[in-house]
Parts: sequence; structure tokens; C-alpha cells
Amino acid sequence: MHFFVKSRRKLLILSLCLLMAAMPVAHGAYATLRPGAQGAQVLNLQAALRALGYTISADGKYGPATAAAVTGFQGSRGLKQDGLAGNQTLSALYGQAGSNLPAANSYPQGEGAVPAATAVPPANDYPIGEGGIPAVPAVPAVQATNARYSLGSYDAGVANLQVRLNALGYPCGRTDGVYDAATRTAVINFQWANGLFADGISGKQTLQRLYSTQAIPAGSQATPVPAAGEPQPLPAAGSGVSAVVATGNGGSLRLRSGMSTQAGNVLGTLANGTPLLVLGQMGEWAHVNAGGRQGYVMKKFLSISGTTTVSPAVPGQLADPSAPPATAPSISSYQTGARGSAVVQTGNGKPLNYRTSAANLGNRNYAGQIANGEAVEVLSYGPTWCQISHRGRTGYVMTTFLRFTQLAGGAIAAPTLTPTVSPDAQPTELPLEVPAASPTPPPQDASLFTRILRPGDTGEDVSLLQNRLTALDYVVNENGVFDDTTAAAVRSFQSLNALTVDGKVGSQTAQALMSAGARRADSKPLTYKTLRMGDKDTQGVTAIADMQQALMGLGFSLSVDGSFGVHTHDAVVGFQQANGLTISGIADPQMQSVLFAGGAKGADQVGGGVDLSSGRIGAPGNVQLLHWYDQVKPQISGGQTTQVYHPASGVTFNVQYYSLGRHADAEPKTLKDTQLMNGAFGKASWNVRIVYVKMPSGVWTMAAMHNYPHLYGSISNNGFGGHLCIHFLRDLEETQRTDPNYGMTNQKAIRSAWERLTGKTVE
Repeated sequence: MHFFVKSRRKLLILSLCLLMAAMPVAHGAYATLRPGAQGAQVLNLQAALRALGYTISADGKYGPATAAAVTGFQGSRGLKQDGLAGNQTLSALYGQAGSNLPAANSYPQGEGAVPAATAVPPANDYPIGEGGIPAVPAVPAVQATNARYSLGSYDAGVANLQVRLNALGYPCGRTDGVYDAATRTAVINFQWANGLFADGISGKQTLQRLYSTQAIPAGSQATPVPAAGEPQPLPAAGSGVSAVVATGNGGSLRLRSGMSTQAGNVLGTLANGTPLLVLGQMGEWAHVNAGGRQGYVMKKFLSISGTTTVSPAVPGQLADPSAPPATAPSISSYQTGARGSAVVQTGNGKPLNYRTSAANLGNRNYAGQIANGEAVEVLSYGPTWCQISHRGRTGYVMTTFLRFTQLAGGAIAAPTLTPTVSPDAQPTELPLEVPAASPTPPPQDASLFTRILRPGDTGEDVSLLQNRLTALDYVVNENGVFDDTTAAAVRSFQSLNALTVDGKVGSQTAQALMSAGARRADSKPLTYKTLRMGDKDTQGVTAIADMQQALMGLGFSLSVDGSFGVHTHDAVVGFQQANGLTISGIADPQMQSVLFAGGAKGADQVGGGVDLSSGRIGAPGNVQLLHWYDQVKPQISGGQTTQVYHPASGVTFNVQYYSLGRHADAEPKTLKDTQLMNGAFGKASWNVRIVYVKMPSGVWTMAAMHNYPHLYGSISNNGFGGHLCIHFLRDLEETQRTDPNYGMTNQKAIRSAWERLTGKTVE
């Protein structure tokens, strides 16, 4: 019986092979369709499956039902049951469905006007170059070159892009129509080799070059000369910067085929001390020639020695190491000095974010916005980021969003900040592809996540997670491992999307992550959590640090440490004053929404402090020492207002009692009272100050207090985000038993001050 089953299976497979061999699909290959894909190709797939009796909707969306139908079909044809509609599966499917496919437009289209299916969808009209790739492959049929693809994009255009890159020798893995990390690396390598701006984005210039007869295959020694006005990221053929490998620990340095640390792109290793040429730089990577082998290495493991030229007749020849080196240029991607001027050009007319450092860290380094069309002074130039000055403030913006009106290698006259720029002015250096502000990537199928992902997990679903986070501009290492960087990115995503911040990817996080409403790393939070004195950021949540960064960008004096301390409190008070908000010292949602909306007023708009002389109304007479439980507490209640006199400065201010326990919790009555108190005491602290407090009876009694706002209060506009404590005389034995630390400190201070004032000792 077993032999009979195996024989039938072999016969079936042989028949299938003969059937496929007879199918007229010899000249091309279908791009792989996978769960999450949408569009006409998916609609074609669904139509063919329906024609064979599979009960699925023809909506153009590759969801779980479609994946299950594909798996079932694969099982019926002896194909690998992976739920992916690749070339073999589609060839078999369309060959079997053939004439049973419905006529065009004979079945309902899905939402979004999905195009109707064709009778038998054509395969790609040029071959996937596996082996025997010509030096310059034949140019395929006319392709759309006005599209724009980036990490996270997917459609038939991306599949065509991948096929063309593979044919030119820039491997990007599967031709499945998904613009993943491997595709981005292949695009960067193609851009480098073809003298384009190497940003990994396939825009008009990149696509035009890719589908032209001038496209330069991988491994070619020739480097095209960009047109006038275009950047030249690579030096002229044969020239470069001489350097040696300097790993620091004496180990070898990996030479890679692309600018990433992903597995599988290692071309070899370079021993410590190996001489090489730096042909170009981008970010943390350098394009190098090491003994005739070209590839990419991390710049931090190189030691630059000078500029040299290689004879074009001997590609890969290195400079004579005994020759004296020229002046060594900096390995940094920034060329410092007065660089010139530029105009913001975002592509979609929206303002451009500028930041306090050359990185996109979301709200953590957000410093404000610059309107489209405004002029800026360029202080230093880099291929990805430029340091600029705008209206007296410095920051960093992405190079691709600037149109340069002056740019020179050396010092030039400082440009006017608001020049009149002719619309047809020719910049001396202009990025080829000026992208619009990145939209949220299209939604994908959250059902692709079939388990809860946690730190330490590995697998394709982790790679999918990292790919989606990267597409949303979160910082991750795309290595298929749920590492600490990925966990931090997940927590940041959860925070910005009002999810439980636990660093794990469960069903709720997966749904939000894959949805069209997923919020990018530079998005403002959906909701703002109220922040107050004593709060601290937790791992993966940077609400306080984000606020501190924004406040610092507006000129307020504080540190970005993720801890809501005195300086942050004072900056919040100043910001609220400058912007006409309730002056509470508490960063409530209203305050944060104004802060992050752009256009907020800064520290230069804060009014002056209060004149302390207005609080000097004379010292009280006949000061007594009243007991808290026996004489003070029975006279007062929460909500009452009283005067406090500070004998060391002569300043009097008002406080309102908040609650009464072993001491009196109170608050400055008004903003002026807070300013008077802080003017007398100094910066908010827990330091004990001796004061006289007026009782309802008119008697003044000695007490001790501090001016550090903590926990909660009841007054919202006094610039004091919490309450303070006033300690009155208590018995030492009771205090030692119930409040042995700070309570005893205050009791000792009261007794010492009373003895100095009257010469009397209190037990």
C-alpha cells in the first residue's frame, strides 16, 4: 500500500512537471505575492482561485483567507505549502484556471477602485537574471519613472525594481514587490555606483537611471559623471582618500557588499593595518577599494592618512605607503566652516522639522519647525544632515529638504537670512530627489503576527516587525533578533500610540503597528500624560525628556535627563507665563500641546521676577512658640490663608493651608507669593528655613518650612506644582517615634532658632 501511494505521488508530480513544461510562460517570471499585499495582482490571484472553486472575496487584499486558499492550492499541486504566491504557484494557478477566469470587470472590485483582472496575467516582461547576466541587461519595457518607493512600499512597481536590480547584479533577494531592507541596500549600492544621491529611496532620478541603457551594473569600474548641479558623492574614477584599517583591538574588519550589518553581505575581512582607498562616505559607512576589491566598511574603524590617486590603468592599485601623506581630511561626513545659504524646500509645502542633533529621535531632539520657502544659513554640510542657523538659533535639518543658493568648500561671506531667491536660480549643489514629508506606510495584515513577540525572540515575524518599525522611522537594527534596540522602539511606538507600554508585541500593538493610522517616530503623542515634580521617564518612554528638549530649544535653562526636577519645573512655569497659560508648574496636556505644536514663545518672552521689596512689610512683634497639637492645629483648617514671615530676608508672603496631619501642608497663595518665597529662600529645595507664621488670633509663632513643590495641591495658578510643609513645635519623643527623619530635623531647627532668639532651651 505504501509503495502504491508513493508511486501515485511520483506519477502526479511527473504529470505536473510535464503540464508546466507545456505552459506558454517561458520568457518571464511572476513577482511573489504575500500576505499584506494589495492591488490588481492580488485581485488576479483571487479571481483565479475563485475560478477553481475557492470561496474567497475578490477584494484585492491578500488576507488570511487568501493565504489559506493559496496554501490549499499549493497542497493540491504538490507545491511547497507556504501561503506565498510565487512564480511556481502563480504559473500553475493561472495555467489551471486559464479559460475559467471571468471576463474583465465581471466581478465586483474591492474598495479603492482595484483594477479588474486580466484573463491570464502576464509574467514580468524581462527575465530574472540568475546566471549569465549580461554586462548591461537589455532595458525592459517602459517602466513608470515618476513613482517614489522607500522602505515599506510594496506593489508591482517594486517587484519590477527588484527584478531590474537583480539583473544588474545588485542582489535584493526575493522579487516579491516588498521594499524591504535588502531592497533598500541594493538601491543604495546602485545609487553609489551610478553617481546618484545614495539615500536608499527610489525616486524619479534613480528610476530613470535604473531603467536606462546607461545603468551601470555592479562591479563596473566606471563611475558616471553627474549632470551639472548634481551632487558627486563619489570622487572621480581612480582617486580617493588613503586610509588604513584601525580596529583598535587588532582584529580584522569585515568588508561588505552593502551599507548594513545584515548576515550574508560579508565579502571578506581586512586585517588590521591594511591600506585602502576611501572612495565615498555616507553616514557611518565608507565605500572603499582594498587591493582591487570594492565594498563597504564602517568608518569608525578607519584611520585616514591623506589623499592619493590611483592610475586608471591599474584599478585597485594603492598609494606607496612610504610616500608622505597629504593633509588628512576629516573622516566626518560634515564639512565645517561657513558653508553658504539655502532655502527650505519640502516638496509638499509643509514646514521642515529642525533638531538639536543630526538624527531623527522623534520628540527627543525636536527643536521646532521652519516654514517651506524660508532661507537658512548653512553652517556645515553632510550628505544626510546639515547644520543650519535660522533666526539666530542653530540646529540640524535633513539635506534633502534644502535647495542651496550658495555652497562653497571654503569660507564665504555670511548670507542674508532672508534673501530674494529667483525661482529659476541654479543652485550649485542640489539633491537629486527632494522627497515630500514621509507619509505613513500603507497598512499591512496584522494576522501575520501569530504569537506575542518578546525580547530575545528571533524569526521572520521579528524581521517583519523591524521592517515595519523602520518604515515608521523608529531606530532598530534589522537583524531578525528582538534585541534591546527593537524593544526600545516598540516601547516608543506604544507610547506614541496610546498603548500599554510593555515592550512586547501582542495583538493590540500588532494591530496598531500594521494599521494605516500607525504613528511615526516623529509624531506627537495622541494624548499627553500630566507631568509634575518628582516624575521620571521609564525605559522606552521619553515624555519628560521630549518636553525638556523642546523647552531647551526655546531657550529655557535646563538639562535633558528625563527627570522632572526643579529646573524643569521652573522652565515649565516660564513657558506657561510666556504663552499665556495657567501658571501651575505642572506640565498638563494643554501646556504640552502648545509646546509641541510649533510657534510657541520662548524664554525671551518671560517677564521679569517680582521685586522683593514689595514683600518687606515689617517684622512682627511678640513672636511665640506654640505647640502644634495643643495650640496651632485647633485654630486652623484646610483652605485658610495666613501670612509667613522669613526673618533672614525680611520678606513676607501668603500661604493657604492644604491639609493638616503631623504638620501643615500648604501652598503659596498666588504666583507673586511663590516668587516672593523663592526670592527669599532661593531655588526650590528641601532645606529647612525658620519662619514666623501668623495665627487666626493674630499671634505669630515660630515654625520651620521648605519650598520644594511635591505631590499635589489645590491651587492651579500659583506657579507651584504641588505643596510644601510647615512644621510647628512638637514633643521630641512623639516626633522620634512617628517622624524620625525629616520631622526630627525640623524640630531641632526650631529649638535651636528659639534658643538663639530668646536664650531659652526647649526640651
